[in-house]
Amino acid sequence: MWKYSAYFTTKDGQRIYARQRGRKAFRFWVEDPEPKDHSA
Repeated sequence: MWKYSAYFTTKDGQRIYARQRGRKAFRFWVEDPEPKDHSA
C-alpha cells in the first residue's frame, strides 16, 4: 500500500521536507504485514 509523508529522514539523520522539493508529500510503497494466525 502507498504511504504518504510530509518529510523523511535520511540515514545520516537529516530531515528532508516535501515543501523543500516543491511537493506536498512524499509517496513510498510499504508491504502489508503478513496476518498472524491466532488459532492456537
